[in-house]
Amino acid sequence: MAESRPKLSLFTVRDCVKNHWNQKAIEVSRPPSPRISTLAWGRLRVEGRGTFKDAKLFPGGARAWDWRETGTRHVPCIQPADVVGPVARGAVEAVLSKGMLERLRVAPETL
Repeated sequence: MAESRPKLSLFTVRDCVKNHWNQKAIEVSRPPSPRISTLAWGRLRVEGRGTFKDAKLFPGGARAWDWRETGTRHVPCIQPADVVGPVARGAVEAVLSKGMLERLRVAPETL
């Protein structure tokens, strides 16, 4: 049986905060991802989880996103390995941010 792959979409974090993206109800048996409450340059506050420079949110939690883990930079982009953790924790959809100035790219194989 083929492994189901999450739907990956590309949005700005500002769009997600403005539209309360991570409050969208999804009928699944997993806890929701925490809500982004505040966004400013170099600062992302996640309700109940703290403040991060960059973060990965997933059902029931959040953690700091260290770009060095996978070699992510503006170029060569967000790597497939960057989404493995959240998917393994039950994410069925992913929002990949392009950054505040929308300079961060996403490798085609990540989508």
